Amino acid sequence: MSFAPRIASAHRTASDYYEVRPLDVAQRSDLYLVDVRDEAELLGELGHIHNVHHVEAAAVLSGALGILPAETPLLILCRNGRTSAQCATFLARAGGFREVYLLVGGMVRWVGEERPVARTRTYT
Repeated sequence: MSFAPRIASAHRTASDYYEVRPLDVAQRSDLYLVDVRDEAELLGELGHIHNVHHVEAAAVLSGALGILPAETPLLILCRNGRTSAQCATFLARAGGFREVYLLVGGMVRWVGEERPVARTRTYT
């Protein structure tokens, strides 16, 4: 039986994660958002998406999200998408997660599209 992602416009990559744009996820509440940047960046110029979960890339790549059920739909993001792509690949292939989304362009694109951000701590 084939798997259909909850975001119909998502593009599946050769690395087994799905690429999405800010428009695809801006109003969704059914994704577990993970920002993999360091904490200083979350409070810096680009800010962060309200109520995102902060787990630095090294922790993600060490299996820190293994405490979540495998069916948890994850949205992984960073500054520009490069580091989060490494994390998304790991989570989709070795981490056991079935539904991993990457925010293409990361926070640079999110802010460029004038999506809401926080520059004071709202993350966990």
